[in-house]
This record gives sequence, structure tokens and C-alpha cells, in this order.
Amino acid sequence: MRERLDALLVDAGEGTGFARLAADPGRIGLESLLAEIAKLERLRGLALPPDLLRGAHPEQIRRFRRRAAIETAWELRRHPERIRLPLLAFWCVPRQAEVIDGLVELLIQVTHRITVKAERRALEELVEEAVEVRGKAGILLRVAEAAVGSPEGVVRDVIFPAAGQSTLEALAREAQALGTPRSRRVHTAVRASYGSYYRRMMPKLLAALEFRSNNGAYRPLLDALDAIRRAEGEGSPVFPGRRSRH
Repeated sequence: MRERLDALLVDAGEGTGFARLAADPGRIGLESLLAEIAKLERLRGLALPPDLLRGAHPEQIRRFRRRAAIETAWELRRHPERIRLPLLAFWCVPRQAEVIDGLVELLIQVTHRITVKAERRALEELVEEAVEVRGKAGILLRVAEAAVGSPEGVVRDVIFPAAGQSTLEALAREAQALGTPRSRRVHTAVRASYGSYYRRMMPKLLAALEFRSNNGAYRPLLDALDAIRRAEGEGSPVFPGRRSRH
């Protein structure tokens, strides 16, 4: 454990591990997500005992952590081992909890962003498509009279003169806009967003986090997360034993 803590202060040409662990995550994106996951893996790799600071007072933890945070790796290296290692431990343990909290917050933000974008896209499509065609009753009457008058005629020769092609296309778009449930549009947009971008992000995020709950009501959600983890990498669009409805 001592060697792993001291390794945080070594600069191999790309900055020290201590500096990278202390860096802010930045804007939400695939690169920032991967950087945060790498931080968590590095902190977990230290293998610090989970009860290492259990006997310490919270104020004492905060005080020593602040002291380590304001020093550079070079300054920390100058301390004797009896000071350097405890300072690093007081900094790393709460930092790991912070990174986990940040990844959870990132998961919430990404999920919210997918839903909000999908709802906005569905609303834009509805507004664009749901342009009311005026005089539908009169159009229908003309179409019906033309069809009844020439039942064997060709649509282009019989129907289009009674109601132009563009008018009929507008009627079809309006009917589709009114006939497609908004929830289905949102679901379709969510699938499109997830498949094109967020699929590269979410499995890595879910794999980095561990979900637990003592509440039995959340058991189905935990089982679903486990199923997603197991299915990742199989390349199948559906889970084994289940048929897609699409």
C-alpha cells in the first residue's frame, strides 16, 4: 500500500497521478466520463482498507485532507513517510467517495439529457407534422364523388384533380401526427439517441458503479442492471429468450 500511495507522486511524463486524480471532470462527454472512470479505478487500485479512517473524527479528516489538497506532488514528496503517507490516505479515501458521487450525478444527468432531448425532438416533429388541413369535409366529399363517379379510374386521373397530391399528402401527415402516441415518439427518439452516441458511454458508466439496496421494491431495477451488464458485449439487440417488438 505504501508503494501504491507513493506512486501517485511520481511524474512519468504526463503529470502525476495525484494531479490527475485532483483534476475537475469538466463538461459532460465521453472523454470526461472515461477520465472519471480511470480516476475511480486508480483509487480502487490503491486497495485502501474501507475502514481506514473509521476511528478519525470527521473534522480531523477534513483538516488533513485540506492540507494535502493545497500541496503539490513535489511538496508532498518532500515530507517524511510518517507524514506523507497519512496525508495521502486522508486525501484519497474521501476523494474516492467524491468520484463515485460524481459518476452517479453524471449518470443522472446523462439519463435526464437523453429524455429531455427525445421529448424536445418529438414535440418538434408533432408541431411540424400537425399542420391542420382546412376544409377536410369538402375535400373528402370531392374525393368520394370522384371515386364513386369513376370507380374503375386511375387515382392520378380521377382523385388528384378532385384533391391535389400535395393536399392528400398533408392529410396523411396530419393523420399520422394525430395517430402516433407521443410516448412512442419519445421512445423512438430515446432509442435513436442512445444507439448513436450514449451507447458508448452508458455501459462503461454502469460497469464502474456498484448498485445496492435493502429495499425489495428496487430488486427488479437491480436485476435489470445486472442483465444489462451481462448482455454487454454480446452484440445482440435483444436479450436472450426475448423477441423484439419492433
